[in-house]
Amino acid sequence: MTQGSNARTLAQGLFDASRTSLILWQTNKALYGEHPEAKARDEETSINPAVFDNVAFITVGAWKQSKYPGVDGHEPDAAVSQAQYDGVMTASAFIHKATPGGGSYSNEGNYFQKGWQTEFWGANYDRLLAMKKKYDPTNLFHVHKGVGSEGY
Repeated sequence: MTQGSNARTLAQGLFDASRTSLILWQTNKALYGEHPEAKARDEETSINPAVFDNVAFITVGAWKQSKYPGVDGHEPDAAVSQAQYDGVMTASAFIHKATPGGGSYSNEGNYFQKGWQTEFWGANYDRLLAMKKKYDPTNLFHVHKGVGSEGY
């Protein structure tokens, strides 16, 4: 792909995503072009190495979370929830198609993310899993789609 076709693909992906969900484009969270000293330090962390090539962080979401079970006037509506889910998943697919291998930040990642090991940690996953098995062999500390959580 040429740089121009990449830009068109990204623009189309963002436009298509914006038709189904709200999107937030943040340039303050990307690490492309960071100082070499900072990059060397960051490469020693668990962060997905894909971020070193990223110029922005894109968040997709419904943004309406004012529904609470058991609170009068704020009860969840299953149809609205399904529509929001469908919109977010469709928007996410457009973004992923336009940014293959772009990775995702695990703390703000898609709860339903497929291939989350690669998406959240990239090439670091095997190293992180080995450390997890060494220091937490019983998997006492686990989170949804966290390192070593495949069995939960």
